[in-house]
Amino acid sequence: KAFTDDQLGGLSKKQIKKADVFVDALSDQQREALSFDPGRSSRLVDPLSDQDDLSLLPGLDPLA
Repeated sequence: KAFTDDQLGGLSKKQIKKADVFVDALSDQQREALSFDPGRSSRLVDPLSDQDDLSLLPGLDPLA
């Protein structure tokens, strides 16, 4: 589920920087699987895609 504008506005600079680092570390295929369309209310990750290609990167928590 995507963040609302209010939720995004409440993120600290540290949280935003960690999220940027996390997204930068994603492969091109993982980035393409993400949706940044603000009008879309479905999950960011396509549930029908191959989950092996979308595995989380160990040790990176964008909101920690």
